[in-house]
Amino acid sequence: MKWSERLPRQRSLFLAGLLLPLLAFAGLIGRNEGLLHQGRVVVLALAPVDPRSLMQGDYMALDYEVAQQLGDQLRQKEDAVREAARQKNPDAVLPEIEHPEQSRMVLKADPGGVARLQRLEDGKPLRAGEFYLSFKWRTRWSWDRPALPSEAWFFQEGEGERFAKARFAVLRVGEDGRSLLTGLQDEQHKPILP
Repeated sequence: MKWSERLPRQRSLFLAGLLLPLLAFAGLIGRNEGLLHQGRVVVLALAPVDPRSLMQGDYMALDYEVAQQLGDQLRQKEDAVREAARQKNPDAVLPEIEHPEQSRMVLKADPGGVARLQRLEDGKPLRAGEFYLSFKWRTRWSWDRPALPSEAWFFQEGEGERFAKARFAVLRVGEDGRSLLTGLQDEQHKPILP
């Protein structure tokens, strides 16, 4: 095969190699745009964060009450499982409890509009007013904890003091539990704008 005959094929492969990542990126953008426009507005209470990690440059670390509550509940259950194993056989190797990489928690908004933890997804149908919120398991300091997709809020330089007043996070959540962080609110649920 001559060089001139291979050139169109190589050019086609090169163009396909360029287009595939661009199409995948466009699909991701479209999916997130759909979530922003059609997702349920959910307000989550923020949990206190270590002040040393609150402001790091042009972003602040976020933690959520529902993630801490779920982590505490699951650690208590895990401790009970380990204690039961220890009671049966004090010399036994304690079971290692594995979590799926991705899970969903079930939430429901309270009368004030703040989403509260109901339970970990358990295969049962959702009750009235309940919805899913997806999260991943992250290991931190030798224990697993639920981590929501958005654990940082980025802002322009010099605006950290304003965002330090944040007490609530506003997310858009899809039917499947995927979420995007869209804003922060102060103690009176007023949006904190840049």
